[in-house]
Amino acid sequence: MCFFPPPLPFFHTQPRRFTTLVYLNYSRALYLLFQAPPPSPFCVFLPFLFPLCFVLYHRPTSAMGCGSSKPAKQSTSDGLPKPKTAEDRKKKSKLPSSVTARFFDDLPDRVQRDLERTNIPFGEFDRQLHVLSNVLRFSHKMTVVLDVNEEHPCWESMQDLLAQGCTFDLQKISAQDADAAERIASQAGTAKDSDEEEDEPAGTADTRETGGTVGMGKSPVRRSARSSKPGSLNASGHKSRSRSRNSSNDTTPRKKRSRATSVGSPGKADAPQSPGSSLDKIESTTLMSSAIDKARYESVDLKVLGRYDPFLRAKGEEHAASISPSEYGTFAKRFNVGDVVGSGGFGKVFETQVSGKDKQLAGKSTVALKKMLHSSASQENTNFNEIGCLLTFSHTNIVKFITAFVVHPPEKKPQCWVVMELMKGGTLQEAAKVASFTDEHCAYVGREMLKGIAYIHDLGYAHRDLKSANVMMSLDAEIKLIDFGLCTRADSHNLRHMVGSPFWMPPEMIRRQPHGLKVDLWSLAISLWEMRLSKAPNSHNKVRALFLVATEGLKPPKAAGEAFQEFLGQCLKLKPSDRPDAKDLLNHPFLDTAVDVEAISAILRDAFMKKALSSFS
Repeated sequence: MCFFPPPLPFFHTQPRRFTTLVYLNYSRALYLLFQAPPPSPFCVFLPFLFPLCFVLYHRPTSAMGCGSSKPAKQSTSDGLPKPKTAEDRKKKSKLPSSVTARFFDDLPDRVQRDLERTNIPFGEFDRQLHVLSNVLRFSHKMTVVLDVNEEHPCWESMQDLLAQGCTFDLQKISAQDADAAERIASQAGTAKDSDEEEDEPAGTADTRETGGTVGMGKSPVRRSARSSKPGSLNASGHKSRSRSRNSSNDTTPRKKRSRATSVGSPGKADAPQSPGSSLDKIESTTLMSSAIDKARYESVDLKVLGRYDPFLRAKGEEHAASISPSEYGTFAKRFNVGDVVGSGGFGKVFETQVSGKDKQLAGKSTVALKKMLHSSASQENTNFNEIGCLLTFSHTNIVKFITAFVVHPPEKKPQCWVVMELMKGGTLQEAAKVASFTDEHCAYVGREMLKGIAYIHDLGYAHRDLKSANVMMSLDAEIKLIDFGLCTRADSHNLRHMVGSPFWMPPEMIRRQPHGLKVDLWSLAISLWEMRLSKAPNSHNKVRALFLVATEGLKPPKAAGEAFQEFLGQCLKLKPSDRPDAKDLLNHPFLDTAVDVEAISAILRDAFMKKALSSFS
């Protein structure tokens, strides 16, 4: 029973096993110490042995010459994430940009492994392959071109959704098939008159060039039987129905994405509305009359409007002052950047002490400074769009805007700095993780959120990225909406873009169905769900969450009270037309059960105190 240290080369090759042996010998030494009547001479080394073992065991293995440890996430000196280059994105993404699939087995192996983690039966993916294609378009950034026919298990369900205006990526059909489809439709009495076809805008009736399977009215248009056999070859040259799970030939990317086309319901669904729509009836409130002028939205491309509002973007770009590299040094000294108070996909928010003689910053000592990357066209559109929204909106439940800058640091990519009011507290997401909220607390927060939502809806805008992380809560129980980068005009236009965050995304957006103002009500319900139960539904897997929302919808949680369940049920209607307006929802009896300001303020102070203490532990 004595101490025998292992040889030194063994420490260099297998450091973890070396330290384990040291721990074992340490226990042997303690045994000898208590067994021997007189103090052992070895006791002199015991105080140094245990700290040495602890340091060696927890030391990174890369420093011991046994491989490299996981590298830390790289960031810039300003705390923003280091922008990824094209080479970095290419290395990370191994999926093709587009694949042709008839069944679940035709998807790439990596996608199949990801879908296995959802615990959804594979047969359900085949029956809802059209919905799965839209989910993968968002979650994996991959276009799945559907090669299906009337014999496919998803055919009837897909035709029903097409009749409702949903959009899916379908395989191109020839002009001969399109002529046959038009003849079938005309015989069924659903074809348009020749006068209407002449007035139809381009891009909605030209199915001969774009191709696709179109549900016209209630009678589905079938493709020709040329490729309807289950064993026929798809465009990639492989059999569509190959049930081998280990096949490596199930994906072949297409060289041209133009072969895949987005097909929706026919007619004038994508065309701008006529001048007599409900947009002329919007209450002006605090918005200038020029911002409500509907005529200027008539010529806006829906693809542009689906991502940002061009007029709000122009307003934000005009307001944001540009700081050149030579001015950056003096300019940055006016901002004493402190701790991070929030972060998200678009940037980070810092508590900042400001100094200077700017008119916008007069009397402002402590503000919230939001830093965002501003190097790509997409980032510019999002940043300027948010600035334009904050300039336009003025409400007690919307964060107050102060000013904005576009700065160009020397030898760095441009950044957008947005200065806003600082709210002492945190987000709803942070509070939900550490506090236990009741139905009455949720009623208070839901009422305040609805006031801000109803305000922007009255002006014709939808937030489209409403979630718990975009709801600020102060210690004085102030509830305010933030992050308007995806906000756009959505009261009288048919937008089909999938934007926002996956767990809060409504079913019509996942189906790429025309969406409008009602998307915010679905996101409101998920945010209150998360507040009550500390997590959003299916938050462990975004693919599962998106797929189940688009196919089955959501039912209110049983843990909520009866009034709360009825309120959530109104917001979680599968069809947007069945959901009430935000103004009408403010009169719901559930909101009358809200606690007073003192009660919600007390629990918020306790929650954010726990959050602050956990950051030091």
